[in-house]
Order: sequence, then C-alpha cells, then structure tokens
Amino acid sequence: MAVIKKFLISRQTIIGHHPSKWKSIYFHIPKQSSSHNSGPWILHLAKCISFNNTNIQHNYMPVIRKTQYKELLMMDQIIINAVEVFKTPPTVTTNDTVQ
Repeated sequence: MAVIKKFLISRQTIIGHHPSKWKSIYFHIPKQSSSHNSGPWILHLAKCISFNNTNIQHNYMPVIRKTQYKELLMMDQIIINAVEVFKTPPTVTTNDTVQ
C-alpha cells in the first residue's frame, strides 16, 4: 500500500493537487478467496470505490462476472463503431463542402 500511496502522491503533485486535502475513508472490504476471481474482484472494487459505494459484496461473483463481460462487449462494440466511422472517407459534394 505504501508504494501505491507514494505513486499516487507523486502523480497528484505533478498535476497540482495537494495530497493533504485527501480524505481517508475506512470501511470493510471482504477478502477475495478464490484464485480465479482476482481480476474481476479488483475491477469490482475499483468500480465500487469510484462510485463511493461502501457496501461491497463478494457473494455475487457470478453476477459481477456477467456484468463485466457485458460491459466489455459494449465497449468493444463502441470501439468497432468508432473505427468504422474513421475508416469511411468524407464525401465531397459538387460545391466542395465536406459532409
């Protein structure tokens, strides 16, 4: 944790934020106990913390995994659509305006 804190402080200082204004929040985080859920568990923790959700549950891992899978598929489709938009060259009309 000290290494992570040191890294965060260095980055915040670079962009002009003062770490002394940080607020510490303490709450119980259930321990992840299976080796095959570590990645989804970390993503779930990050999402809960970013939305200020302190009611973190670990007994819904199958639902959490399915939700993350759906979110990844949505992001994949968004990226594919964006790439397709940029692959299509703009059309030029007779009065030379780009559409």
